[in-house]
Amino acid sequence: MQKEIKQSLTRLKKKSDKPTTFLIKKKNIEREVERQLDVSNVLKESEEKCWALVEAMGEGIIFVDLKKHFQFVNKRFCEMTGYQPSELNGTHAFEKLLTSEEKKKGFLNGDLRKKGTAVTYELQLRTKSGNLF
Repeated sequence: MQKEIKQSLTRLKKKSDKPTTFLIKKKNIEREVERQLDVSNVLKESEEKCWALVEAMGEGIIFVDLKKHFQFVNKRFCEMTGYQPSELNGTHAFEKLLTSEEKKKGFLNGDLRKKGTAVTYELQLRTKSGNLF
């Protein structure tokens, strides 16, 4: 590693018209790497807690992309609809679930979503077995 650093510094010196002094502080680099690892671990723990909360909520939660495809459905949403996540994720949002009346409302036009605004809907949906809720 030190040999590679020396070679890199030599190449940089050769490219420069003026003599350049490079000071590499190993301890500062080590501290920065440790700090970044700590931040990464805290972020990972926070993300895990967030996902655990989403999964444990009593509400059906979904994420839909701008192309109107399910990106995520939580456990409660699957319980409500009778579908498994694998049956919904990646498919067109609500094609299987919306009644014709709900489709006419055109809520999936996505104007607000395209602007990055989170949108909440209450809809009548059809379960996998055909029941409405």
